[in-house]
Amino acid sequence: MILAFLFMIKSSKYFIQSTIFLFLLYTYSCSIVRKINLTVTDLGRHLKNGELFIHNFSIPAGNLYSYTCPDYPFINHHWGSGVIFYLIKTFSGFNGLSIFIILISIATLFLFFHVAWKYSSFEIAALVAVIAIPTMASRFRIRPEVFSYFFCALFFWILYNWKNKRIKHNFLILLPILEILWGNLHIYFFIGIILIGIFLLDCLIAFFIHKSKETRVFLKQISVVFIFSIIATLLNPATVKGALYPFKILVNFGIDTFDLQSVYQLRKVIAMTQFDFPPLFYFSLIFNLFLLSWVFVLIKLIKRKAPFPFIRLALSIIFSFMALTAVRNFAIFGYFALPIIAINLRSCIKKDIDNLLGYLIVFLLVILIFFCLFLAKPQFWPDKRTFGIGLEKGTTDAINLFQNEKIQGPVFNNFDTGGYLTYYLYPQQRVFIDNRPEAYPLDLKNTYLACQKDDTQWERLRSAYNFNVIFFSPHVNTPWGQSFLLRRLLDPLWAPVYVDDYFIIFLRRKGPNQGTIEKYELPKDIFFPDK
Repeated sequence: MILAFLFMIKSSKYFIQSTIFLFLLYTYSCSIVRKINLTVTDLGRHLKNGELFIHNFSIPAGNLYSYTCPDYPFINHHWGSGVIFYLIKTFSGFNGLSIFIILISIATLFLFFHVAWKYSSFEIAALVAVIAIPTMASRFRIRPEVFSYFFCALFFWILYNWKNKRIKHNFLILLPILEILWGNLHIYFFIGIILIGIFLLDCLIAFFIHKSKETRVFLKQISVVFIFSIIATLLNPATVKGALYPFKILVNFGIDTFDLQSVYQLRKVIAMTQFDFPPLFYFSLIFNLFLLSWVFVLIKLIKRKAPFPFIRLALSIIFSFMALTAVRNFAIFGYFALPIIAINLRSCIKKDIDNLLGYLIVFLLVILIFFCLFLAKPQFWPDKRTFGIGLEKGTTDAINLFQNEKIQGPVFNNFDTGGYLTYYLYPQQRVFIDNRPEAYPLDLKNTYLACQKDDTQWERLRSAYNFNVIFFSPHVNTPWGQSFLLRRLLDPLWAPVYVDDYFIIFLRRKGPNQGTIEKYELPKDIFFPDK
């Protein structure tokens, strides 16, 4: 009877652990399950890249999607992602693409959580995970970077388990192979080299301190992998230039995009505009917990009760710097923060939870933290309109009008609509610009911004390219963009023929689209109801 009772307690413990973990996966899945909105991402361009490769075996090395500078050279560092996205979309539609992203994201969370669990404890890992999940999910749209998150998790899982002798060194052979794939999927492939380099330095330090046979073997194993992984970065269409591109891409950026704002810059924008950006709240929460965990470690180090955690410290410095200097790195920081915080806290909390009551308390704490986060920033979670898989409803209405009416260009479009237009219109029509600042010369980007601020510049540009269409986001989040749209609404040369939550379309009067204007011109009072 006693054995039966102990077995029941142990089974109940595993049941609660499984329930907590499934709840975490469910929470994470709900936060990233969003319908695909092609209007605000560059997914359309990636799909077109994949289509060109599959049908023509070509990888664009020039800016062929734009009529302004079709021969301008750039390095297509994420061409492989487009191929994968296109194949999935071809065989299973946009629904399949949504499901693929959910599955690879769950696999990423599982690998980071597994390290946190095995080198800390389940209860600590679960409590940290529920706080970190909103930050991990802050980059929920379908982008090539989802592969970088997965490869970061896989590299970290292999390296950390190898270092702690949980897996054989044979697993290290996978890293150069994975680095080849990573180098053709997303520009963050250099993080793989950084991760291997951190473990290499740790082994080097251990070898100089101990000079044992074991440390020599470890150093030799990781050194070979490091060298072959560097060679692997050269196996891309641009070879050496492709391998070095992550360190050069910002040289020609020219446009200060939102996802490259630092935390300091973002806080200034929020203070001036009262703009609400929930991921900043969640990042601040996990970052403060992250700093607190290091305070506990520092106390232990001062008391000389813990070994120096070189690997965790190096990872902390690198990913903290990345997150603090660019909003787009919040998610990758959240992933690494999970195991680092959990292991840091474990060094201070030695005792395991062995009883059923303890796990019930952890379960209740996870639920409580979840609801506190939900109530704190409920707008972060998807609404009924955006929750789900497949294409978001209404995103194709504008392009249907464009195609059905056979609207003729050239088109002047804004930065965010370029990928959408490329997906639906290329090669019949090309765009003025898209959201790849590195793929356009600096003078064109300066002109693009100047013409939105100054009508004199706009008239010069219009005369140079003879625009027949303006295709813009109506809720463009720059003051000069909003000012430009207002001036076009008051400009007698341009007629608005379409507007919704995603796009506004103007056609030039007395041009090739005059018939469409006569059928669809919108009255000005819908834009100026008080006048």
